[in-house]
Amino acid sequence: GDGANDLDMIKLAGTGVALHAKPMVAAEAPIRIDHGDLTGLLYIQGYRQSEFAS
Repeated sequence: GDGANDLDMIKLAGTGVALHAKPMVAAEAPIRIDHGDLTGLLYIQGYRQSEFAS
């Protein structure tokens, strides 16, 4: 999520992710991605780059 409308979703998710989020939202999420894209989540889940589909 990135905006205030995503706060409930982030709190209810097993692991909420703030993607390029506003400060208020980023403070509530256990995982923040401030640069790049969601590829970082693949690494967190244990995938290797060689396993990515392109």
